[in-house]
Amino acid sequence: MDTLTLRREENDEVMRAVLRYLLGNRFPTMPKDVVDTFREAKVDITHGTSFDSDALKPDSTVWSTVRRYENLVRFVNQAIEWENVVSFLYSYFWDIPESWAFIRDIQHPDANRQAFLRAGSARVVLTVRKGWETRWVNFVERGIVDDPAEPSPPALYWTIAQEIAAYDDRNYPGIPPANPGRTAVRIQDAVISKSSSVVGPSQTPVALRVESSEGFVAGAQVVIDSARELSNGQELTTVTRILSPTQIEVARLAKAHNGATTPFPVLQPAEKGELMAEWNEYTPTSGTDIAVTSNLSTIN
Repeated sequence: MDTLTLRREENDEVMRAVLRYLLGNRFPTMPKDVVDTFREAKVDITHGTSFDSDALKPDSTVWSTVRRYENLVRFVNQAIEWENVVSFLYSYFWDIPESWAFIRDIQHPDANRQAFLRAGSARVVLTVRKGWETRWVNFVERGIVDDPAEPSPPALYWTIAQEIAAYDDRNYPGIPPANPGRTAVRIQDAVISKSSSVVGPSQTPVALRVESSEGFVAGAQVVIDSARELSNGQELTTVTRILSPTQIEVARLAKAHNGATTPFPVLQPAEKGELMAEWNEYTPTSGTDIAVTSNLSTIN
C-alpha cells in the first residue's frame, strides 16, 4: 500500500485503542442492536454493502435504530482533533514478554509502519476541540453525548466545510504539508453564524440577530450573506459592538438582507498567524507514487 494509506491505517488504530482505553472494553463501535437491524434486513454485512440493499430504504422503520447511534459517532469524531493526534512509540519490551521475540523480528518495507508494529506501547496526546472540553469529560465519565446542563444550544456539531478543512489540514510524518500554516487560512478558526434578521440597506450601525455571538470581535471585518443569493448579494462590513450572546452590531450595510425565511450566513474570516520558526526533516519514505503509462521512446 502507499505511504499515506499506511499512515491513515495507523491513525485509525490509535483512535480505536484510545476509545477502548478511555471508555472500556464494553464500549461498542457498532452496537449489537444496529448489527441485528442489518442482519434482519438480510443485507451483505460481510462485504460492507448494507446500504445497497432494497430492504433498507430512507423511509424504513429499521433506520430509527441506526439514527440513534449517529449522534454518538459524530460527537466522538468531532470533539477530539483526531487530525492532529500526536503519538510517541515506545520499545517492544513494554509489551508482553512472551511476544518479544516475535515483535522484534517483524519487518516491513515502510520504516514507519515497521516501527509502529514493533512498538510495545505508545503515548498518545489528544487535543479536545475548543468549546467541547466539558462535554468530552461528561461523555468519558458519564457516557452522555451532550450534557443537558450545558448552556444552549446543547450540540456544537461542526459544519461539513469545517470538518473537511480539518481533514485536509492533516499532516503526515516526513511528508511536506499540503496546506502549510504560514500560508493557509484555517476554516476551523473562523467564526461562523447565521442571522434571521431583516435589515438594510443602512448608513448607520445595524443590529443583527445571530445564533451565537461567541468569537466575534469588535473591529473585525465580517462577510454578510451568501454569494449565491442574487437578490441580496454578499458584502463586507465591520463589527462595531457585541450587544448580547445572540446579537452583534455592524457599522453599515450597503444591501438589504432578508433572513426571515432562510437565515443568511455571517462569517468572520480567520486571521493568518506569524511565522516564528521553521525546520525541515528528512525521511527516506516517499509519499508520492508515480505511474508512467506512456511509451517514453515515442515522446519528443
